Amino acid sequence: MKKDYCSITVLLDRSGSMLNIKNDIIGAFNSFIDSQKDLPGQCDISLYQFDDQYEVVYEGKNVKSTPLLNDENYVPRGWTRLLDGIGKTINNLGVRLSKLPENERPEKVLFVIITDGEENSSKEFKRNQIFEMIKLQKETYKWQFVFLGANQDAIVTGAQFGIGKNQSYTYSATSEGVHHLIGAIRSSTTTYRTSNSSQDFKINEEDREENISKIVKNKTKTN
Repeated sequence: MKKDYCSITVLLDRSGSMLNIKNDIIGAFNSFIDSQKDLPGQCDISLYQFDDQYEVVYEGKNVKSTPLLNDENYVPRGWTRLLDGIGKTINNLGVRLSKLPENERPEKVLFVIITDGEENSSKEFKRNQIFEMIKLQKETYKWQFVFLGANQDAIVTGAQFGIGKNQSYTYSATSEGVHHLIGAIRSSTTTYRTSNSSQDFKINEEDREENISKIVKNKTKTN
């Protein structure tokens, strides 16, 4: 593996329910990319989108020249084929990395899933298949999977996919919720990339607790 090389893959939900936070997601994604540009080491970004269609937006782009999201390349629509999106992206990433010489493969692989809804229309992959695929990549190749979910308990959903509590994060599908989401993933990714050890990716607990308190307060206000 190539030391100080991190490959980040983002699987982004663009189903119709994301329309209400479209601009927030665009700003958050671009802010996340910007936060990674000046860190030491090599880093590339791959972006895939899904609704009831699946799109390879780009793969293996150097973080310093990664295309940003905008109104033209991020258009929420359709249903939520979450399982199909995860399965196809794992396969695509696996094929791309397997073509690299072993000494050129990234030391760290981070796979980030961002959604605001639960699975409702997948046709190609079942939940147990995704669980086994994620388990294989985690145990054999040390990939790190992160599940960021709104309108659900992300920890419970993540566990169904084999993604741990420390790598799952529930956010509210609001401007404030997305703001806290990107703050958490940005700081946690920076810590993961700059760590000299082989420690697992972990959501910063202070960020998580602050976000939970915000969600509770918002629910109290609306009741």
